[in-house]
Amino acid sequence: HATINITAPTYIIDTSKPANEYLKEICIDFGPHANDAFSTMMDMIPPALMPEFRTMAYRYWLDIRNEPSMKVYTDEISYLSQCLGRSIDDLITVNLVYEFTAFCTSIVAMDKNGRILHGRNQDFPVILRNDTVNMKYVDAAGNELYEATTFFGYVGIPTGRKLDAFSITIDARFGIDYWNNLESIHAHNFPSGWLVRECFMKDENFDECVKRLEDTTIMAPIYFIIAGDDKSANGAVITRNVTDAIDTWYLKDSPHGWYILETNYDHWTNASQHFDARRTEAIKMLDSIGQDNINYDTLYNILSTPPVLASNTVYTSLLSPSNTDPKAYNVTVRFDTAEYPEVKYRPNLPAKLTKKQNE
Repeated sequence: HATINITAPTYIIDTSKPANEYLKEICIDFGPHANDAFSTMMDMIPPALMPEFRTMAYRYWLDIRNEPSMKVYTDEISYLSQCLGRSIDDLITVNLVYEFTAFCTSIVAMDKNGRILHGRNQDFPVILRNDTVNMKYVDAAGNELYEATTFFGYVGIPTGRKLDAFSITIDARFGIDYWNNLESIHAHNFPSGWLVRECFMKDENFDECVKRLEDTTIMAPIYFIIAGDDKSANGAVITRNVTDAIDTWYLKDSPHGWYILETNYDHWTNASQHFDARRTEAIKMLDSIGQDNINYDTLYNILSTPPVLASNTVYTSLLSPSNTDPKAYNVTVRFDTAEYPEVKYRPNLPAKLTKKQNE
């Protein structure tokens, strides 16, 4: 039988309405898929740490539930608890599990005309393919505010763009023993996907968002990959620990000249030490294609070639802040990957990282 990839469905989110209205239709369509995904995500927590993790997650909920600055997240979690028939404890626990567990490849490239292209593979448990949705956030007049791709039930944004401003993807930063750093789960630390949503809601340009992503205290080390609008030559990989950025690698400073690339390891380290060929092979393909020939189709081909494409790739996204061409925000849910190797994490770096330790 032929394997058919699908385009992730898009829902319009009217931000002038309450969460119980703008999420209702999606919950009807995706509720069963979200519940299936939740069970899998819960299984990713090491059993010995499950009681402590759930306790810390629920304590976080108690700390933020009446905070005005957190209202958009707490309102959505409260409604999702109701519509999915799951406890608040489950909802907040799963939302925080996403902080610790995602494989990805993200690329920002500039073509010969100065157009900025941004692409990513999201590698995760494949059950999330059925839970992948696009959400286009609009105001009361129907004007687009920003667009995002996420897993229904998660209120953060792992992939998204604000038109004529910036696009963002997030990649987990591996080599760190996240599970022994649960003290970072407290009210002063932002979940990274929620922080990305803060950028989309509050920031008007690339520089404002970069500053927010560099300076805001978060729950787990991560990479923020951000692209600016066309002809700006703006792009960056922000390498984060919990407290702040330890490195911001700009497109203009890239040794590759016209692109930057991030998987799940610090870009200044040797790729071979991580037993992960995604970075090396992606660089080979980008260099072979060259700046003159990079476009949405060739970028998609790179992201569709093993080992960059893995058996557990959930979706491939192409996005650009500046272009309203359909290919400039396109998310393909992958069902064509079974024959390829799975991306697996092999820890090689010390438990607590700083840039100096790895130079």
